[in-house]
Amino acid sequence: MNRLLPAVVLSVGLMTGCVRGQNQPGANNAETNKSEIVQNRAMTLDELNGKWYIIKIGGTEFPKEENLYMNYNTDSLQMSAYAGCNSIGGEISRQGRSIDYMSFDNLLSTQMMCPEFDSRESKLLSALSEVRSFHSENESLCLCNDYSETIIILQR
Repeated sequence: MNRLLPAVVLSVGLMTGCVRGQNQPGANNAETNKSEIVQNRAMTLDELNGKWYIIKIGGTEFPKEENLYMNYNTDSLQMSAYAGCNSIGGEISRQGRSIDYMSFDNLLSTQMMCPEFDSRESKLLSALSEVRSFHSENESLCLCNDYSETIIILQR
C-alpha cells in the first residue's frame, strides 16, 4: 500500500495539473470541466518524437498553415523549432523530480533579420525557457510552466 500511494498521487497530479484555464491565478477551479480532466494524460518521452505544429504560444493562436513547428528527437535529447524566420535549437532536459518534467537547455537561434517575425520568435524563445512539464490534452501536446499553466500548445 505504501508503494501505491505515491503513484496514485502522481497520477492525480498529472491529470489535473495543466488543464487550460485551471490552476491559474484567478481561475475559478470550482467550475472545472470534468470532461477536460479525463482527456488529459501523461505522455512518454518517446511519444514526443517527430514534428509538432505550434498552435498557440501564450494567448496567441497560429493556424497550422503558418508552418510554425517544433521537432523532437528523444534519442539524442535534441529539439528544434521554427517560427517563421530563424531556426531554434536546444537540448531536452529530463532532470526533474516527476515523470512529466521536461525543460529545454542551451537554447540557440540563428540571427537573421526578419522584423515581421521578431515578436513571435521572441515569444517562442521566452516560452521555451519557461517549460517545466508536458502532457497530452485532447490530442494536443501541452507544454507547461512552473505554475502548471499551459504556455505552448502543439498538434501533429
